Amino acid sequence: YSQGGEAWKNYGALGAQVSNTPYGAELMDFHFDPVVLKLIGLLKKALPDCAEADIFWGYHFVTGALMLTLARTGRINRLSGGLCDSDDFEAVKDRMAGFMAAGFLAICKTGAGPGR
Repeated sequence: YSQGGEAWKNYGALGAQVSNTPYGAELMDFHFDPVVLKLIGLLKKALPDCAEADIFWGYHFVTGALMLTLARTGRINRLSGGLCDSDDFEAVKDRMAGFMAAGFLAICKTGAGPGR
């Protein structure tokens, strides 16, 4: 995807933006829920001591980060004063997987607990 050229980047941005509409969400549910549930199953195997609810929440948070990244809104460009660029998929690739993995490990380690 990140090396597929502008057309693939535009496709990802369109998908990310459309998925946040009622019709788009319905399409995403229909086409991607079976894949997502397989991923959840893999995460349960990879993180056997993690509460099931925390795995679902982790997926929810990861998906939000991914969709915002794919949408390429330019917000990070403005917030960072140009230090970061929402079109810089190499920078995303260098950071996102580690960030997401650390998030899953943290939520599984600490759990939700009262008062959090």
